[in-house]
Amino acid sequence: LNANVDLYISFDNFKVGELLAQKVVNTPGVQNVLIINGAKTDYNTHMIKEGYDKVLEPLFESGEMTLLSENWTNNWIKEFAFNYTESAIRSGTQIDAILAANDSLAEAVIEALSEYRLTGEVTVVGQDADLTACQRIVEGTQAMTIYKPIEQLVDSALRMAIRLAKHEPLGIN
Repeated sequence: LNANVDLYISFDNFKVGELLAQKVVNTPGVQNVLIINGAKTDYNTHMIKEGYDKVLEPLFESGEMTLLSENWTNNWIKEFAFNYTESAIRSGTQIDAILAANDSLAEAVIEALSEYRLTGEVTVVGQDADLTACQRIVEGTQAMTIYKPIEQLVDSALRMAIRLAKHEPLGIN
């Protein structure tokens, strides 16, 4: 946020948030949702939040689903995700789903769930398609991840860098 940049290349993080939320919504029996965001200083997190808010807020407002809490992790540090999850578990509230801002935070969430023998009982979603996340999906402890092929970003970055170096218009919005 507030970075002095000439160009920002990314995937559609708004869509990423929508897809994460849609998995939560489409999972039978999900009522109580815990959200664990990344760093507040990272604009990607805010775009992901806009996406999942579009899907989840109407359900929270109507009472069809309940937002248990929404937390932000400092600098994407996993321990915050672990602590938020453990605190929610200890409160005695039923947790049906946890939307984690990425797979690293999802890993910490699942570590906390495992201490209470709740892995596989709570729907956990993340994004980035880390190898360990894919393994957790196969094991049944994580419900989904979102794959964003880095090669596409590299290709775009190279094309834009060449245009910038040549002082050519970028042809984007």
